[in-house]
Amino acid sequence: MKVLYLEDEKEDFEKIRKKLENYDIELVWISNPIKAIEYLKNNKVDAVFVDLELKDAQGKLLEIQGEDFVKKVNRIFPDLPVFILSKYFGKTISYLGCYSKGDILKRDADKLLI
Repeated sequence: MKVLYLEDEKEDFEKIRKKLENYDIELVWISNPIKAIEYLKNNKVDAVFVDLELKDAQGKLLEIQGEDFVKKVNRIFPDLPVFILSKYFGKTISYLGCYSKGDILKRDADKLLI
């Protein structure tokens, strides 16, 4: 199984990758939503993990945030499951109605349950 993970923090990506390494899941890390869309257009993946709050290396919020990315993915790839992994669990609950596929998972890599 191949999963694209849109995550701005490499350390958080690595924590999740380590948790999933025993499950035969190839996790592809991309930190830019525009590059992630291009990757999806040119590569087959089975699912997408998305962080909601995306920042650049200087800590500035990116123009396209996780919520907008998910909406775009759902529009372009309506059958692709999208899972939100976010530290901001309370915030994500209000977004649930925006998504047609996937689920919301609280991202605490040390406690991720598979």
